[in-house]
Amino acid sequence: VLGLGLGVPALRLHGHYLAIATLGFGVAVGQLSASWDKLTGGYQGMKAPVASILGYRFDTDLKYYYLVLALTWLLVEAAQNMLRSRPGRALMAVRDSEVAAQA
Repeated sequence: VLGLGLGVPALRLHGHYLAIATLGFGVAVGQLSASWDKLTGGYQGMKAPVASILGYRFDTDLKYYYLVLALTWLLVEAAQNMLRSRPGRALMAVRDSEVAAQA
């Protein structure tokens, strides 16, 4: 919902203006979440329950490490597959030259 609040007005921004708007939004959300003690716990944060997937509890740092390692591997594979697809090549064209990609 917050992303939509930034995304719709930012559709008209390009270049440095988009970067500044995104940076300002990130700073504002960070400050708001840190100062809203009742909702976010402020600077101390909130305690999260122990994660569990299919009955397997991630209750040690080593278990979390392996979970993050597996998720990272999956996401890297997904990103590589996406870059090889047609939409991925279009994103790379926009990255290289926004004007050329519009043609």
